[in-house]
Amino acid sequence: MRRYTLPISLTLLIFCFTVTAGYDIIKNPFVAQYTMSRHNALQVFTLNAKYWSTGERITVVLLPWSSFGHHEFVKTKLRIHPLEHRARIEKAINQGNATRYVKVRSEAEMIEKVKLIQGAIGYSSAYAVMSDGDHINIIEVTD
Repeated sequence: MRRYTLPISLTLLIFCFTVTAGYDIIKNPFVAQYTMSRHNALQVFTLNAKYWSTGERITVVLLPWSSFGHHEFVKTKLRIHPLEHRARIEKAINQGNATRYVKVRSEAEMIEKVKLIQGAIGYSSAYAVMSDGDHINIIEVTD
């Protein structure tokens, strides 16, 4: 019985590290912004901000509402409930005030879209960002 204790403990430790590794805001490499306040991030990811500070148009890339990555990003980086986030986006769309956005199916597709679309912003797990860090940039969120 004791011989299974170490592998199970190690597995749980790895799982906890993976879950808490966090999500980063990623941007197209040609966007000249490297920090963003939490308020501005919320404005961008609820589709209420249309332009970068340089005047370039923002395109927001989003994972499906039901995905684990989307829920974790919204709860940890934006600090709102995923249902509230969805309601804010739907409100912006219905009022005709929403910026451009693209829905993707996976984090890999998210990274590809952010790399290819000028002015794009999205989010991805820290692990996925590290594995493709040469082609995308991270925006640091400040309080």
